[in-house]
Amino acid sequence: MFLSGKLTATSIDLLARFATEASSSEELLSSTEAAELLVAVAEHLDVDVRTLTHAAWRYQRTAEQPRRSKKTTTPPAADPLAESA
Repeated sequence: MFLSGKLTATSIDLLARFATEASSSEELLSSTEAAELLVAVAEHLDVDVRTLTHAAWRYQRTAEQPRRSKKTTTPPAADPLAESA
């Protein structure tokens, strides 16, 4: 989606939260303010705005996902039909 230049409403909200945190703003930036900030940063860093937007989206998406607990391996359950030794 991002590399094609098409953003969903959910993605735009995620980018607004990223821009808000990155700018240390106390109030949530609007989607317009967030876009302006990302464009300015991309120009300053001399990178494509789609590349920066995608990186910001991936970062924020990962940051907001709940941490997955490590899977614990448990031994297989005993077979109740197996003969006792």
